[in-house]
Amino acid sequence: MTSARQKTLRTTTSVRVPFALSRQIQDTMAREGISPRKQSRWISDALEYIVKMGATEITERHLLAGYALNAGGNTSVTLPVTLDDDLNLALISLIAEIRQADPFSNVSKSALIRAAILQRFSKDRAGEGGV
Repeated sequence: MTSARQKTLRTTTSVRVPFALSRQIQDTMAREGISPRKQSRWISDALEYIVKMGATEITERHLLAGYALNAGGNTSVTLPVTLDDDLNLALISLIAEIRQADPFSNVSKSALIRAAILQRFSKDRAGEGGV
């Protein structure tokens, strides 16, 4: 027997972020009244925005900001992130587009996740009210 609601396929990945960024995510989610169990959804919302930006809008500045976070021996934590398969495939496609535009780009899924998180914080500070 098939259920009326089709099950959404999901992919689990992880990303290393500095402890301070992890704390900032938790604090922001608490301020927004979002349960810690919804962290993947919060990150997915940020990723959907960056996917919509497209390869031509994602600059090296976005990616370098994410890499800089992990530099300098900062204490980092691993965040598990569960993505809908459609979003995961969109990220894979975006990585391919970025690499096609710049074969020397060192873009990765983790770099895009960190860039998306930073972009979301940047939009929040700019008063655009989230993603």
